[in-house]
Amino acid sequence: FDFSHLLDLLLLLSALLAGTKSSTMVQMSAADKAVVMAIDGNDKCADCGQKFPQWASVSFGTVFCLECSGAHRGLGVHISFVRSIAMDSWTQEQLKLMKAGGNDKCKQYLSAKGIASNTAIKPKNESD
Repeated sequence: FDFSHLLDLLLLLSALLAGTKSSTMVQMSAADKAVVMAIDGNDKCADCGQKFPQWASVSFGTVFCLECSGAHRGLGVHISFVRSIAMDSWTQEQLKLMKAGGNDKCKQYLSAKGIASNTAIKPKNESD
């Protein structure tokens, strides 16, 4: 599967946010976490459906559980850049990307490209 369209979208979002780009890293505030977790579908893991996900892929704007975070880390940062919602530091740009994303948005995008939501993590997120 060719993720070039998704990558184009993320590059466009990055370009739009470039004017406010900050390299300062901060932990996600309670307010930012509330916004990210309130996005449609973010109440559960994007991959297995477990409730209360605590990990995120900045690359896809999705959130997932600890177990699925390991699978995402295994893909490499060039495919899925994984951060802990509670423990890692974030740039303002990364926070804005997460607020623009969401599990349901990603699922809809993948579905439109013919990828079923029950597809395993590696084939779903790697390009051919």
